[in-house]
Amino acid sequence: GAVLGFIRYNGKVNLGDAFEASMDSWIDIDPHLLLYVFLPILLFGDAMKLNFEIIKGCALQCLLLAGPGVVFGSMCSALIAQHILPYGWDFNTSLCFGSILAATDPVAVVGLLNELGCSKVLTMQIAGESLLNDGVAIVIWTIGYEMMSGERYNFVEGLGFFCKLALGGAGLGVLFGGLCLVVISRCSDVFSHEDSLLQGVATVLCAYAAFYLTEHEFGCSGVLGTVMAAVVLARLMWPHIIHRTALDNFWHMVEFMANTMIFFLAGTVIANSTVDVLSWENLGWLGLLYASAIVIRLVMVVLFYPILCRVGFGTNWKDCTVIVWGGLRGAVGLALALAVKAHFGGHTGNLFVFHVGGLALLTLIVNATSCKALVTKLGMTSRTWAKDDMLEHLKDKQRQLVHEKY
Repeated sequence: GAVLGFIRYNGKVNLGDAFEASMDSWIDIDPHLLLYVFLPILLFGDAMKLNFEIIKGCALQCLLLAGPGVVFGSMCSALIAQHILPYGWDFNTSLCFGSILAATDPVAVVGLLNELGCSKVLTMQIAGESLLNDGVAIVIWTIGYEMMSGERYNFVEGLGFFCKLALGGAGLGVLFGGLCLVVISRCSDVFSHEDSLLQGVATVLCAYAAFYLTEHEFGCSGVLGTVMAAVVLARLMWPHIIHRTALDNFWHMVEFMANTMIFFLAGTVIANSTVDVLSWENLGWLGLLYASAIVIRLVMVVLFYPILCRVGFGTNWKDCTVIVWGGLRGAVGLALALAVKAHFGGHTGNLFVFHVGGLALLTLIVNATSCKALVTKLGMTSRTWAKDDMLEHLKDKQRQLVHEKY
């Protein structure tokens, strides 16, 4: 996306009238359309993968990191944006920017942990925290976005608006998830091809209906509504699903397409936006933001460590190290930055896209690629003696079966 964007907007190569017109249309996309198209798919697909039996044991840890932790991270990032960055942003703009930086998207780390056979508890802690902190971060982003647009809230009004968005969104999400579960249970005839198709369609409709109706019609958080609807289905729908593998593969494909499109779009917008913001000075400030994002997440985990150790399945310093280092930034933050760019435009919008896109790129290049070495160094992939005995027993059984048959 960035390469094509640089060629289109800064180069002399003609990419074709139709393709260039298409790129220009994406650049000028309405911010609400951007959020309504991509966020439901990204959030719903991730939430449906949650292992509910494990997530129950680490729910309090996820809530702690995604609730007070995101508020802490957003405020710290906002203060850095307001008082250290040289852009002269007011608190409203800084709060909007800080909330975007607080949203994590550790899809690459979660995939790596599954590949290496690491603790399922740790994997669910990271995945569950990511989903919930996306919701809380977008609630804070919405408040900052509204204040950037001219709305004014005092502390009590802001707190009330926050509670309405968060609690109302979660409650409506449970309702939508329950309604979708009824539809799925009624379409569960294993001998009907149409029922299998209807089940997949029902999940897609649930994702978009939960987001759109909760956000637009009820004025609550569509993100939390979508996440909670998916959590309800992840807990209760699988006994009714006719072809689980087919549904998993379908959502994996849809998520991949949505992630690819949002990163491609972000690349083209970044290329278009860097004309007036790309400089050694801003690259230096980007490096500062990257370092501060890691430090803020480290401080947040250290502050909550005494509680994290004592609730749910507990944790240890090795798990917390991976949680800190695995806090990647990705598609959700990019979507929010693009929404700010599309609505407000100008130098501020370009800076939002540049820094959020640059931070996502740095975390993918540095954190994601080095996470395997970190996990291996910490010895978190080592098999226990019980696993070794089980594997040896399985090997013996296989040898015996092969010898008997051949």
